[in-house]
Amino acid sequence: MKNHEKSEALLKQILEADPADATANNDLGYQWADRSHNLAEAEKLILKALDLDQKLRDTSNRLTFEAENAAYIDSLGWVMFRQGKLKEARQELEKASNLPEGSDDPVVWDHLGDVYFSLKEKQKSLESYLKAINLYQVVRTRRDAERVKDIKQKIELLELEPSKK
Repeated sequence: MKNHEKSEALLKQILEADPADATANNDLGYQWADRSHNLAEAEKLILKALDLDQKLRDTSNRLTFEAENAAYIDSLGWVMFRQGKLKEARQELEKASNLPEGSDDPVVWDHLGDVYFSLKEKQKSLESYLKAINLYQVVRTRRDAERVKDIKQKIELLELEPSKK
């Protein structure tokens, strides 16, 4: 709802009560990364979320294999992108896009498109943006419509860029 201060305060309260809350660690880190704020701390929070998630999967008595959390990996890729670590961001976001939860997550594909765009990989960027649009259109909420509009503007920028393979 774009009330970042309130959201940040609530997430900090959660982490004060339970520093091992992987979701709160990831969410606060992602929120900071998304706003290009406090990036070093954001990366630490997201890495902690990934570590906590790994430990939970290692100690669970589940009979079935549970994949890594694509949303957390997306967050790590996004904070790396915001830090200008494009190759590392690409690696993490490609990993997220290949996980079951990430392959149909439009945010992952939008982020991956931004990384490809920054790396001057026009065709891969376009493919990622189009995949994100298709996935957003499955849900069709008002917020998703705004994101689709933003991605279409990115595609227009791609069309203005000189081609590089």
